[in-house]
Order: sequence, then structure tokens, then C-alpha cells
Amino acid sequence: MSETDFDINNYTVADLLQILNIENEVPITKEKIVETTQKFIDADNFKDNEDFVKFFLEIRRKLINE
Repeated sequence: MSETDFDINNYTVADLLQILNIENEVPITKEKIVETTQKFIDADNFKDNEDFVKFFLEIRRKLINE
């Protein structure tokens, strides 16, 4: 099993939207980005993993600032 790449700079915006499974949402709003990343942060399999929480927060920041 390969390790997760937590370096946000190794992903395109399209990659990040795909990770969040919102690549086909139109329009993709700031609210949708925040809501979706928060669901991942709060998910049982991620909420206790600091690396994943930080990764999803960085995804949020990058997508909102694009």
C-alpha cells in the first residue's frame, strides 16, 4: 500500500476537486468547499489523524483562494 501524499503542491485544482468528489458540481462555491472539506475533517476515519485534518484544511485554503 502506498503512503498518502500530504503535500498540497503536488495536486492540481482538478485533483483536489476530485478528492472531494465535487468535480462535477456547478457552480463550486466557497460554501460548498467549506462544507465538503468539513465533512472529511469530521469523518470518523480522518478526525483523529492530524495529517489528514491539515491536508483537508489546506485543500480548503487552496480552492477558496483559486
